[in-house]
Amino acid sequence: MRRARGRLISGLAVVAVVMASPAPHAGAAARPLARELLTVADLHRLYAGSGGSRWATFGSAVTPAHDCTYRYMEPAGVTQTASASTIDIYNHDVPIFQEKLATYSNASTAYRGVVATFVRCLGRTTEGQPKFPVEHVSQLSTPRFGDQSAGFTLGFTVDAQTFVSQLLIVRKGRVVAAIEIEKHSALFVYTARDDDQLRFLAGRAVAKIS
Repeated sequence: MRRARGRLISGLAVVAVVMASPAPHAGAAARPLARELLTVADLHRLYAGSGGSRWATFGSAVTPAHDCTYRYMEPAGVTQTASASTIDIYNHDVPIFQEKLATYSNASTAYRGVVATFVRCLGRTTEGQPKFPVEHVSQLSTPRFGDQSAGFTLGFTVDAQTFVSQLLIVRKGRVVAAIEIEKHSALFVYTARDDDQLRFLAGRAVAKIS
């Protein structure tokens, strides 16, 4: 989930950045996680009929320190051995597609820990710094993706703008993924079209994970 978005999008140029950290003990034959992310080129191909190449990579997430789901991809009890993430914005605004990938000392335990973070936040309203409220954390019903998956809907307000996200946590083999679609919404709701978009992109993202 991206925070402080209103100021960041209006005040910064769009840059091509993918954040990645290698595994300290990864084997030489291991495929870098960054290569398993959906890219802007992938999104251009997937949306070829919707008005041209208007996706751009924006950068990495900004999450307030007191957010209920702060650093949710770093659950207790396991060691994260590699990570990669990207945020891609359509037409420099919305929708926003965010993907985070990570490997761990035990992927199954890590997946359960990530999901447990969101379960603990269900129905809660928390505030980050400086007072970015996170609201309406709720369960989202989706088909299963990968080996295990769970979905959540999150609503929040930044700089008087309301956003709503659909987020999937997926484990596929050694990789745990967070796949998120975000848009403006005054009512904290998603439509059937938004559900279709999330499932479409999640299916393509999971398929790219080896």
